[in-house]
Amino acid sequence: MKLDKIAEIVLKPFDMNVQVSGDVGRAFQKLSIEPGETAFAFIERACRYRGLRPISDGVGGMILAQPSSKRSNGQLTLGHNIETRSADVSHQDRYSIITVKGQSSANDLSSASDNAHAKGIAYDHAIKRYRPLVIIAEKNGYDLDMQERAEWEVRHRRYKGVHVNYTVGSWYAAKNEYWQLNTLVPTKDEDLNIARDMLISGVTFSRHETEGSSTQILVKPPEAYDLPAVRQEQEDDDLWGGN
Repeated sequence: MKLDKIAEIVLKPFDMNVQVSGDVGRAFQKLSIEPGETAFAFIERACRYRGLRPISDGVGGMILAQPSSKRSNGQLTLGHNIETRSADVSHQDRYSIITVKGQSSANDLSSASDNAHAKGIAYDHAIKRYRPLVIIAEKNGYDLDMQERAEWEVRHRRYKGVHVNYTVGSWYAAKNEYWQLNTLVPTKDEDLNIARDMLISGVTFSRHETEGSSTQILVKPPEAYDLPAVRQEQEDDDLWGGN
């Protein structure tokens, strides 16, 4: 069964529609729901193995989307339209070494040992102390092999820990265009050394009786959602920079 069909079945009791913006890839041979796992967590986990992310369509449904290359017609500029901001960089989910283990289906060209002990290892050299993590991958059917998955985990966790929240005094990025999820916005914030495109990953519209309309915009480096291409390793000082 393919990812979009799985999402449709899981979300049917919630009366939510599913749209697809990207390639859902091949069918899963096996996909298990973990005990106590929420519907969204299950779909999000499945999406990771197909290079997609589940996002809201703004009207009560879900879009299975690739990290977008669509550009916003607005911009975020300190001293121009940014009213307030907050930023956080967390290393909580980063590890010095990540090992992904799993197994694959047997065939005539591989041994039982090869199939039973598949694994990939990747390192985050910015984490100086020994802090290991072992991830048990799903059994079969994923497009990413163990090594690719391990390298992605290191890269994804490095950028996922970067959160920047901006507040602007309008619902509109440009004329007749609301601020939109999953769009790239040019961001210039000299105080935080940001001079690059950031991906909008959260939008909250507000209206106050006396202060008028405003939008809270959560942005992250687009690399936080990259799958599965391997990027050249960067130093932490370059995470937000324009180099």
